[in-house]
Amino acid sequence: MRICIVGHKDADSVMSQCVAAFGLWVLEAVSTEDLEYVPYFYTDPTLIKEFQDVRYDRIYLLDTSFTPETVGWLQYFASIAAKVIWIDHHEPSTKIPNGDIPGNVTVVLGTTCSAAMLTWKFFFPELAIPRAVWLVSDYDTWTHSDPTSKALSAAIMDEEDLTFANEKLRAVLSRSPVDAEAVLLDMIKDGKALLRKRVTLDADRRRLGLFYADLTDEHGTVPVVALMGGGNSDTFDKFINTHVCVMFKYETDGEKMVWKYSLYSGNDYHCGNHCLGRGGGGHAGAAGFSSTKFLFDNVRPVPPEDM
Repeated sequence: MRICIVGHKDADSVMSQCVAAFGLWVLEAVSTEDLEYVPYFYTDPTLIKEFQDVRYDRIYLLDTSFTPETVGWLQYFASIAAKVIWIDHHEPSTKIPNGDIPGNVTVVLGTTCSAAMLTWKFFFPELAIPRAVWLVSDYDTWTHSDPTSKALSAAIMDEEDLTFANEKLRAVLSRSPVDAEAVLLDMIKDGKALLRKRVTLDADRRRLGLFYADLTDEHGTVPVVALMGGGNSDTFDKFINTHVCVMFKYETDGEKMVWKYSLYSGNDYHCGNHCLGRGGGGHAGAAGFSSTKFLFDNVRPVPPEDM
């Protein structure tokens, strides 16, 4: 049997992959060595080459969002597999008409928890959700009710192996409760150390590169605070509660160069709705989209007194 897991490289997706691999091992005796992994970049046309002349018995699409505009990719996956299991928690996925979803696709959608939690419920509907899965969900869905959820997510993202074969996450899921908790606590400890280091780095980045601007396109204008490069909502510190914050970068997307915009908000602004209207998507507190254009107007540095 040929099984492929398609996912990307954030904490929720990696945990989803590990849960799926664990479920396949427990329920069907499928080992991780028998699974294939393909990174998920649905906007990249070179993805077609990954699957050229390949047919699968099953494909698991985990934490992968499609929209009415990109549903063709879901249809493509369905065309090369006898069965597709699609598990996602992003709002844009719920907008796809049922008639556009192929009959061999099992759909598991929900917007109130993480993809990892949905994946666990899919494989083990009668079992309690492991603490590690719950913590990933707490951070990924912006609930943030447990401060250790941020540390665990940071530790996961620092791992070299961001696939279903990650040994630490496999241990957290498959070992005895006592041993699993020991591994989890070690990861949380490492994550806290990483977060402490980032505090100084993020402060320096804000001081050197943070600016006010208007994010402007044909849909309208939104006042923002922006910073170029990688990072997340923590990078913006106190600004996250008072402004719409934008992390952006310029990179290759398939055969073209595009600007990629990641929006964050700790207030009432719905980042997901903003990005959905621009071909992207995500959640209320964090979302993203791509554009071939630089969209900032009225750019000016954030003065030191505002830091």
